[in-house]
Amino acid sequence: TLRCAFDGDATRTYFKDSQDDPGAGKVRTGFDGRHFDGSDGHKLLLALRTAWPAYSGIDPARCTVLPITAKIGDVECTILHTENDHGNHIFYWLDPARDYLVLREHTMSGGRDISHLEFSYRPDATAGWVPDGWKQGMLGRSGCCVCSIASKVDEYHLNEPLAASTFQIKFPPRSGGFED
Repeated sequence: TLRCAFDGDATRTYFKDSQDDPGAGKVRTGFDGRHFDGSDGHKLLLALRTAWPAYSGIDPARCTVLPITAKIGDVECTILHTENDHGNHIFYWLDPARDYLVLREHTMSGGRDISHLEFSYRPDATAGWVPDGWKQGMLGRSGCCVCSIASKVDEYHLNEPLAASTFQIKFPPRSGGFED
């Protein structure tokens, strides 16, 4: 079990391995994105095009706009390139006609494809475009698909007031805890 909450000031995380395990909790100042990497939460933050690199994972200072474009269907995409701390090359395919929505995240390592992430969107009268879903394929060393995931957004709410308690994770009695 893993629960994470960010209230704008601190990230609270609680995790436990089994029903008998009391678990452990942690409070870290600021946004701690490590628990979001690889999760649907990370994909949602990327699709929502958050401007802060800690949320989306895209640091504009480390990106280059490639001098070529490419198409996804009928959409002519602008392509951003960056390299992460592990030496992986990440390409973001953006739709300039829809305010640079991220349509694809393509990751390569050592010249090999390792991940493809494709986003779909639907129009929203208030927000313009909202994520409708995403599909991800992870490739193994031989190029074979080792994991394929499809996620669909069934319901969403934008800018609704939330009680402060929404972001407070209660650590059960006897659980370990620490603060960074």
